[in-house]
Amino acid sequence: MTESPPAAPRDMRTILRDARKAAGYSQHALAARLGWSQGRVAHVESGRVLPGTEATDSWAAATGMTEATRAELADLADEATRKSLSYRVLHRGGLAARMRSMREQDERTSLMREYQPGMLPGLLQPAGYARAVLHMVNTAGQLDVAQGAQLRVDRQQVLYNPAKRYQFVLAEAALRWHPPGPAAVMQAAAHHLVSVASLPNVTVGVIPATRPAPVLTVGGFTIFDSAMVMIEYLTGEQDIFDATEIGVYETAFGRLLDSVLTGQAAAELIRAVIPPA
Repeated sequence: MTESPPAAPRDMRTILRDARKAAGYSQHALAARLGWSQGRVAHVESGRVLPGTEATDSWAAATGMTEATRAELADLADEATRKSLSYRVLHRGGLAARMRSMREQDERTSLMREYQPGMLPGLLQPAGYARAVLHMVNTAGQLDVAQGAQLRVDRQQVLYNPAKRYQFVLAEAALRWHPPGPAAVMQAAAHHLVSVASLPNVTVGVIPATRPAPVLTVGGFTIFDSAMVMIEYLTGEQDIFDATEIGVYETAFGRLLDSVLTGQAAAELIRAVIPPA
């Protein structure tokens, strides 16, 4: 998981600065035109602030960029506001180190919203489930799977911090998928889900398979406050920092959340899909 947005490419900074100067604007004048502070303009040009696509579109319009330059800038802005890393790279320092990095992200986050259509989120996985999942994603062949799984479980202490809020939306299929292992692994998972869902700052919602899909989603995603979206896929993850794109995910999550069962209804569905021993 990326801890902060990647630095803006120098080429993008150069395009923005040159466009301002070509239009005859000082930093103060462009800031006034955009409704920004002069400091924000300066930080964008120095690379200290990473502008999203909406900000670069506004800059382009204010400075009269050509269509060709706008297209080049849009490509650079899109590249700069997302970062993809393979699990081979993310796990290079070991699974335990990866879990510690994720714990640091948890500590910085006040509101976490996660949608999972196919498996249980890491913060909701009991020990046996977590071990099985980490074995499956351990493409780098790290030897610390057991330690990584324990640290994944230890991360869940953040759920008990009443100053933080967590919203999890699971498709019913996420309850039906199970990693290799005995039935007891899933039975423990069901018990854990119902237990965590009782916490006052945690929402665990399940979308029944019989309900129409509220949005078209290919895979799961996690929103950290309104600062970053993380999308996981088979071989790695992508982190998105663009405010406009994050807003799309927030809207989609809201629609998903409107479709869930929670409380006793969710608990009954969980127990129906994963019967106790």
